[in-house]
Amino acid sequence: MRKMTRPPSVGQSEAYCGQFGARDESEDDFRNLVARLNSNVLHLCASQGLEPPLLRPRTTLRNLALLVQHQGNIRLGPFEMSNDLWASLEESLGPELQPSDPDSDDNDDWEDVTEDSPKADTQVGLVA
Repeated sequence: MRKMTRPPSVGQSEAYCGQFGARDESEDDFRNLVARLNSNVLHLCASQGLEPPLLRPRTTLRNLALLVQHQGNIRLGPFEMSNDLWASLEESLGPELQPSDPDSDDNDDWEDVTEDSPKADTQVGLVA
C-alpha cells in the first residue's frame, strides 16, 4: 500500500464547461484532457473511500454520482491504495492519458487545500 500521488492536473481554463473543448485542440489533445479529467475523478472517489470495484474508469458522471451518494462519509486525511489496483484503474483509461509535463503551464492551476482552507457547506443546494 502507498499514499496516492496527485493525478495529472486539468487546468482551470480547461475545466470550466464553457471553455472545455472551446479551443482548437486536436482530437488527441481532447482525448487526453478527458482522460486527465477521468483520472482526477477516480482519484477523488478513491480518496473519499469509495470501493475501487465500484468505480468505472471511463464513466466520469457515474463515478461522480456515486461520490455524491457517498457524501456522508467524507474522508479528510491521506489514503492508501495498492499500486496494482491504481495501475489497473489508470490502465483502463487507455493510451489517451498522457503524463503531465511538469514544466507546462497546465500544472500552475493546482490549488493546495489545507486544514485552514474554508469549509464548504455540504447542505447547500443538495436535493434529498
